[in-house]
Amino acid sequence: MCLYLDRRSTSETKKLKARKTPIRAYKVLGRKNGLVSPFKETKWIPGKTKTSNRRNKKPQKLSRKEIIYGWVDRGLHFYRTKNKALSHISFYCWSFQKEIWIVEIQPEDIITTGGGEIVAHKARLIKKIS
Repeated sequence: MCLYLDRRSTSETKKLKARKTPIRAYKVLGRKNGLVSPFKETKWIPGKTKTSNRRNKKPQKLSRKEIIYGWVDRGLHFYRTKNKALSHISFYCWSFQKEIWIVEIQPEDIITTGGGEIVAHKARLIKKIS
């Protein structure tokens, strides 16, 4: 999954990072020997915090390459609204059951936002909604 940075990404990201309370977002997962996310088939466990695949010194900051090219492909990707998640659930061509889960993201773990999506370094799976 890839998030393309747009002209509002910086201002939206600053607003979310300034919040004092955790941000709720939505994640599309599938059931295949447990819960897995699309593309990389990363395993998720309800109630546990998941850390992204970003390996730089400051994983919550955009890398120079991401800023220059205008897209982010590393990190945990989420949808800001349930409707956005529902519209993308049919996009995944999986042969197993798809579900939408609520995740909780701490403001300091947000990397960026854009196009109705959030990319974060860490998040915790809360509960299944569909």
